[in-house]
Order: sequence, then structure tokens, then C-alpha cells
Amino acid sequence: MVCFAHIFIKTQTPTHSIMPSPSRKEPFTVKSYEVLQNGRLKLSALLNYFQEVASNHASSLGWGFDSMQENGVFWALHRIEIHIEQLPKWEDKVNASTWIKGTERIFARRDFSLEDEGGNLLVRAASAWLMVDINAKRPKNPAIIMDQMPQHVNPDDIPLTYSKLKPFDIPFESMARKVLPSELD
Repeated sequence: MVCFAHIFIKTQTPTHSIMPSPSRKEPFTVKSYEVLQNGRLKLSALLNYFQEVASNHASSLGWGFDSMQENGVFWALHRIEIHIEQLPKWEDKVNASTWIKGTERIFARRDFSLEDEGGNLLVRAASAWLMVDINAKRPKNPAIIMDQMPQHVNPDDIPLTYSKLKPFDIPFESMARKVLPSELD
């Protein structure tokens, strides 16, 4: 499944008086609306944390949303592989981190982690993104901007596999029902 994200990057070198950071870490507190019935963080909320820290990291490097839009490109998520040790609970304080891994073929690589307050690893993730031209709707080579970004090397990073996903071999049931007006926003 291809998911589109709007984390935008500029194709010009930003001017900084200090060396930009190859990684970024941000704190989050798990909210009641971000958990499932078991009190653990929803996968969608986890991905929101990752997108937020990645977007802020890109902006801090001078390659944010507005710059990408000015240059007529956007990021499309191609693949994300998530390894979950344990999901945090409601009201837990966590730190989401991200770092740029460079390029692989036509993909820009960005990895993530989620740690609890004590620095214990809860989640690791590796992602591959396509830089897409807004008008042509075609991929562009991300190396033109990724080569200018600071790279982060971590020996514990997850190697992304590019094999096709296997179909589910467990049967599942589906049902159809009419949506009630009270269930609509």
C-alpha cells in the first residue's frame, strides 16, 4: 500500500550558521484519544508521532513543507517496516526520534525510534520515500537534495527488505452494514 505524506524539502542548500543535526528527538505524552481499548498506543498515533518529528526535522534543516512546495515536489511513502517491542500506554511520556539514512536507488531513507522516559527502546522503524514531481506525477532523484543533508549512521538500524508482501493465509470475515447518521462527522 502506498501512503502519501506531505513532508516537503527544498532543492537549494539552506544557510546555517551552525552544523545542522543529522537527527531529531521530540517528547510526546500519550493522550487518551491515541490509545486502543487496551490502553496501548494506536499504530496510527505512532505514525503521527513519526511524521511530526520528521516534518520538524526537515524544517529545521531548511527543507520544510513550503520549500518543497515551491520546488514542485512532495514525498510519497513507499515502504515502512516497524519493529515493536512494546507500545506505550495512556499518559506515558515517550521520545520519538528520526534520522536521515541517505538514498538507496530512487528512494530516500529515513529511520525512526520511540523510547520511553528511561531511554528504553519501544519501537524501531525504517522507511523508504519517493520524491515525486507534483505536476508530472513522476519520481525525481532524491540524491539532489539528500546528498546535502547530514547523514546518521546507526549500527542497529533495520535493513529494509524490498520483497513483495505475502498474501494473508488466515481467513477473515467481512460484513456489510448501513452507517448510522450518528456515526458520521
